[in-house]
Parts: sequence; structure tokens; C-alpha cells
Amino acid sequence: MREQQLQITDRDVTRLSSVFRSLGKVKLKVLLYLYFRPYKTHREIRDRFGYHGDTIRNVLLGARKQGIVEKVNGKYKLTTPGKRLVEGAVELIAAMKGEK
Repeated sequence: MREQQLQITDRDVTRLSSVFRSLGKVKLKVLLYLYFRPYKTHREIRDRFGYHGDTIRNVLLGARKQGIVEKVNGKYKLTTPGKRLVEGAVELIAAMKGEK
């Protein structure tokens, strides 16, 4: 997987959040996680990051309203525009790290 090759850090996410103003740091982390591992439940996402459950729920709700994430049978996955957005973010991280 490309995530292991990139080793995306919190610092990278902080830099990205300044580029993507409509997305916060937590939302970017969740979107990157869903990009590499789709069809995760709210609980799986919450356990992965250690944030409070309401924080993750609000992030997912906001992403659903933006049309980036959809819920399928209780599991979340990125929509096509969401995938394009995160692919751009991954390419930006790779460019910042001098890879590619």
C-alpha cells in the first residue's frame, strides 16, 4: 500500500489542512484512513484515532454533508469526489516529501 511507503505524519496533515481550508486536521486524518481502508464503522475509526466518539461522529456527519463520504450498511466509504480529493492530497504529500 502507498500509505506505508509515504509514512503520513501529523505534521503532513497539519500542512495539508492549511491547503484544504474546508477540511480540518481530524477530518483529513479520517479521510486518509478511509482512502486506504474503506468500509470502516464509526467504532473502528474512533478506535484507530482515539478521539472522543462524538468528535468522529461530527466529522463523519460534516463529510457526508459535503458529499465526500457516504454510509453504506453502517460503514463509511469515500464517494468518487472524495476519492479525487484525497488522491490530490496524497499526491501533495508525496510532492512535499520529494517523492514520486
